[in-house]
Amino acid sequence: MNKVNLIEELNYKKIQNKANIGHEKEIILLVDAIIEEFTKKKSYLINDVEKGELPESAIQDEVLGYLDKKGIKFEVEDRNELIKKVMDYLFGYYLLQDLIEDDDISDIKVLSYDNVQVKIKGKRVPSNIKFTSKESYEIFFNYLVVKLGGTLDKRNAVQLLEDKTQEKFYLRITLSSDFVNSSDVPYIVIRKIPKDKASLELLMGKYGMMNKRIYEYLVRASNVGLNVLMCGKGGSGKTTLINAMLDKVPFSTAGLVIQEIEELYSEHPNMMFQKVKVKVGESDVEYSLSKLSRQAMTEDIDMIVIGEIKGKEAMDLFKVMGTGHIGWASVHTNSSKEAPDKLVDYMEEASTNLHRSSLLKMLSAIDVIVFMKDFKVMEVTEVVGFNEDKKELDFNPIFKFDKGNFNTIGHSCSKINEKLQYSEYKATLKEGE
Repeated sequence: MNKVNLIEELNYKKIQNKANIGHEKEIILLVDAIIEEFTKKKSYLINDVEKGELPESAIQDEVLGYLDKKGIKFEVEDRNELIKKVMDYLFGYYLLQDLIEDDDISDIKVLSYDNVQVKIKGKRVPSNIKFTSKESYEIFFNYLVVKLGGTLDKRNAVQLLEDKTQEKFYLRITLSSDFVNSSDVPYIVIRKIPKDKASLELLMGKYGMMNKRIYEYLVRASNVGLNVLMCGKGGSGKTTLINAMLDKVPFSTAGLVIQEIEELYSEHPNMMFQKVKVKVGESDVEYSLSKLSRQAMTEDIDMIVIGEIKGKEAMDLFKVMGTGHIGWASVHTNSSKEAPDKLVDYMEEASTNLHRSSLLKMLSAIDVIVFMKDFKVMEVTEVVGFNEDKKELDFNPIFKFDKGNFNTIGHSCSKINEKLQYSEYKATLKEGE
């Protein structure tokens, strides 16, 4: 039996590994080149196959045509691998696909080709995902714009797009190009909204977003039609909580949900959902949050929900509340008591002639402010009313999260109790019919 030279064998394996790595890199570079070609010259093909208007074999034919045009000869096995990688790239999210499918990840942020950050259960951590190069990442970014129906030009340097095709999540995707970024690389920010949304019970039990007393308070608020404002930073859990509370609204309540991206949804049989339409060209039409909320006043609805207040639609919402409609909304702030001031700032964008104190008085229509942070209910505060002497709102704190505990620090004010009692009185009347 011939003796095995271990040194020669190890060297041979190193050479083989290098060859495999080189071959893999060759295929990746070729995938990048094909995607770049499709993005620049055949974007219609990607969209048509995505919509089902063309078969997937059309992509395969184009890949083979590209190889023939470039005079590239591949073995059948390598050619099939190349086609598979191209298909995975086009109809998935390439290196990000595993992150998108991970149930524990809520947010993905790509800041450079070798810096992909994720948020897992409220905590931001770096991922182990890296693109092979800056050029490879930029090709992926440009492809993503085309795939999601965006536009590759300076006028659309920042685009908010969405993807409803994923199995488990709706994706809200912000793409910003290097035209507006301080760095010379584009950014990708992905927010994942579960299609199988968490119930209020699950948020209390599994996720520890609240304790039982807060849960019961929010269920009651949903049942009786209190006006609720959610506040907190992006990713704090505002949308998740509103989504769960929508399912606690009585079926007899007719509601309208207006939002920019389809994050809020419910099987509620008496609830409508509208989406903002952004004007693209001069001949295009626009339906803003403000316009849709004003239109809602002419419809047969009891409740209006605005996914996120960002501007003058704040004035329209509180006009609706002033006519007796139930109003829910969310806004970005750092605490419960800061939320009204932020809303006043937005209301002033409506070019109102009202004094700031008059706008604050309108905000006394809010019943409950819920402040969210790190996927927890940090504060629940009631708005007692408007203090005419101080020209400011009076608040009544009910719950506060402190030192790892949900603490009850107060009881409902007379304004809230009267609404609760009236709702219960109406319920007894219905039972007696």
